[in-house]
Amino acid sequence: MAENYFSKFPAVVYANTFAVDLTARAVIAASVPTSPFVYYSYDVSNGQRADEIADNYYNDQYMDWILYFSNRIIDPYYQWYMTNDKFNAYLISKYNTTISNLQNKISYYRNNWYNGDRISVSSYNALPENHHRYYQPVINIDTGEIINYIRIQADWTINTNALISVTCAANTFTKNEVVYIHFDANHIGRGQVSYSNNTSLVLQHVSGTLYTNGSVSITGNSYIYGMESQVNTAFTATTSLANNIVTGEEIYWDPVTIYDYENEKNESRKVIKIIDSGVSGALSSKLTELMAQ
Repeated sequence: MAENYFSKFPAVVYANTFAVDLTARAVIAASVPTSPFVYYSYDVSNGQRADEIADNYYNDQYMDWILYFSNRIIDPYYQWYMTNDKFNAYLISKYNTTISNLQNKISYYRNNWYNGDRISVSSYNALPENHHRYYQPVINIDTGEIINYIRIQADWTINTNALISVTCAANTFTKNEVVYIHFDANHIGRGQVSYSNNTSLVLQHVSGTLYTNGSVSITGNSYIYGMESQVNTAFTATTSLANNIVTGEEIYWDPVTIYDYENEKNESRKVIKIIDSGVSGALSSKLTELMAQ
């Protein structure tokens, strides 16, 4: 007999009609998916569906609900590992823009400890004091002496590196679009729209030339240009609002694009937990019991 998930839900009467009570809910105890005696890991092939895996392993395609259940998947369309074509179509629909734009737009920044090399004690001591937090010592267990230093393997994240305000007629720019600040042909900055009104524009995820100095000035030919809105307008000033990554520490952080962020989430769904077939019967019976309460 097919183990259909929704057949386990209780029936209720609504508006004089029998219906399935979809508000009922049960979850697997948090300790169960961590037990190697209950589940094993499985790599989903590109395009492989949950019902195909269930048919192969449980001999019942309708037991795909166990895969969703054990992996805490609520939306089987977009929380299941997606093929490249489906993934790209999903992103285009979700963000209402092109894949190219999503590969160009920054989502956040993270500590790039994975790029770090070992440095000598003398090199560590020569670093500015505020850089020391990115390193930890490697100690000789026999002598207790510090051999060298390595990057701290910490997944720190920051929403944005900095915020700046640009004085200009900015109300027609698009939220989160990439804009370029042209002081002149040789001095160009970049950012993403965080907020705009009739007189100013707040940018995040900024880089390049952002402020006037001894060699950079705003002229009558200076302008700011939006890549999506294609708005081109003059600006008269740029002002720092926040600086989350201080000057000199940029080397310890990498920008993560929206595409990379979404792609990493999708790739993480490639490895799933499969409940052992010897346990699946007991799980099904327990679910039926819980839903009947």
